[in-house]
Amino acid sequence: MPERLRFAAEPDAAVRPSVEPLTWFSGVAVAAETGVPLEGVEVRGSSSRQKNISFDGKLLATTDASGRFRVKAPAGVDARPVALLSEFTGPALVQLHERDPATPQVIRLHQSASLFGSVEGLEEPARVMVTTRAYQLAKDWPAGTMIWMLDPEWTSVVQPGGLFELRGLPPRCSLSVSVRPAGDGPSILVVPEAMTLEPGEARELHLTAGSGATILGRVVDGEGAPISDIDVGLYASHVAHQGLVKPYWTTTSTARSAADGSFEFADVQAGLWYLGAVASSTVAEESDPHVRLAQTVEVPERGDVDVTLCLQRGLYVEGVVMNGQVPVHEARVFARIDASGVITSASPAYDGTFRIGPLPRGDVILRVMTSGSNAGPALIAPSEEVTVPAGTSGVVLRVKDGCAITMRGFDDESGQPVQAIFTVSSEGSMRSGREYQTVTTVDGLAPGRFAVRASTQDGRAGIVEGITLGAGEHADDVRVRIAPGGTIQLVNGEAGTFLIATLLRNDECLGTNGWESWRETSWCVPAGAYRVELVLLESDGGKSLEVHREERSVVVSTGETVEVHVSR
Repeated sequence: MPERLRFAAEPDAAVRPSVEPLTWFSGVAVAAETGVPLEGVEVRGSSSRQKNISFDGKLLATTDASGRFRVKAPAGVDARPVALLSEFTGPALVQLHERDPATPQVIRLHQSASLFGSVEGLEEPARVMVTTRAYQLAKDWPAGTMIWMLDPEWTSVVQPGGLFELRGLPPRCSLSVSVRPAGDGPSILVVPEAMTLEPGEARELHLTAGSGATILGRVVDGEGAPISDIDVGLYASHVAHQGLVKPYWTTTSTARSAADGSFEFADVQAGLWYLGAVASSTVAEESDPHVRLAQTVEVPERGDVDVTLCLQRGLYVEGVVMNGQVPVHEARVFARIDASGVITSASPAYDGTFRIGPLPRGDVILRVMTSGSNAGPALIAPSEEVTVPAGTSGVVLRVKDGCAITMRGFDDESGQPVQAIFTVSSEGSMRSGREYQTVTTVDGLAPGRFAVRASTQDGRAGIVEGITLGAGEHADDVRVRIAPGGTIQLVNGEAGTFLIATLLRNDECLGTNGWESWRETSWCVPAGAYRVELVLLESDGGKSLEVHREERSVVVSTGETVEVHVSR
């Protein structure tokens, strides 16, 4: 395994002693394109703490000639998260669950991609770096589980003559490309838009340092007066989006505004970028009342670009959440402003009062979502959406009695409890459990008709349809019989789009997923006939526009994987 691919440990990760007796998990790695077993794939370890997962990079096993491997875990562990790495396949993050060596868990790995080319105009030793988000490498990860892991990276030293080559890159992932000094220091060059490679693809890329345009900007307040000493961040389009600037966004470069509010970024590569006042996660809102919105900048290949960055003084929305005459505090108030792409939230105080901000001017759409507590499930439905101008006080958000569903999974043959991810769906909404469990409660539901779908990590599934609940009702014993099933795998093959897919059976909604281009997702379902409604969206000035819609009929047999490849 080349050292340039590094899965770094979480800082201060604890090293825990082994516990006897041990649980063993078995798997087999095969090529996704051909099904051929893969020899020499490294299986590297991790530790799981509640819903967070940290990878320590310890080598646990290497696949043999038949692609098989075994790894151990402390007794009582139900799943073992690991990273599978190989020079010839894209890396993958997997939850192991299969304990029977006779039926190892099958893990399909795509052939890796490569990137090669040249960098001209360098005045110092440099390296080309490619990174991706860790979550993009996850395969069939439990819904809602956090992947607590540093983003992996691949590096190649730029050779004399400017040549570089990177192998072993993950296909069908958003890859960020930059040129950095051989030592420490800011990036020399950043490609503003992410690229995606196909399995086995070798793409050629030629870059030139010092050939970009210059952004000449000015920071002003709402009255047009200059603001000094503001740190302005330049963000590549694949790490930022319209709306509030987030503290966790990675800046390509920063510049501080002068006394006249001016700032400058030199040698910016052509493409779509975002600018914004850098947000801090440690500065209190009282000392920083400005709304830090990201704004787009289209940079040409050469020349100057003039930009004005306006920092408005933020407005607040204040109010109370009520259920009849009773204040509600076990809830979350969500606020969005469609015109500026702002989405934020706040929790009410014990007396139900809330304050959200700072917000830009515009119409704010408010909605309350509820969830249960240690005292039991929340039998309160989400509120209706309420629209008010930013700066409004005295808002009353009213919720009504809702319902909840508690589900239990059982093996169809033995009747034994089965751990599964449970999903509750109704027309226009979907809620899922966050972990593989034998019993899961989904609450805070609006009264209506529901379908429950359960899926396990070893390809079993079950469905219960036609559950109708009224206000205040709790279906506390919905039993889902789980048996071997098949898989519907969806691939969004349209670059620059977002795909929304809805799964239906007998006109009952069984779930909705959404993901960006060249991401894969899958539904594990019982054998049978299904319909899949597919909608492709493109972003236009912060708004999502529908560009394609279709419906597919899919028949799934036990043990079969049916691929649905979506493009215009």
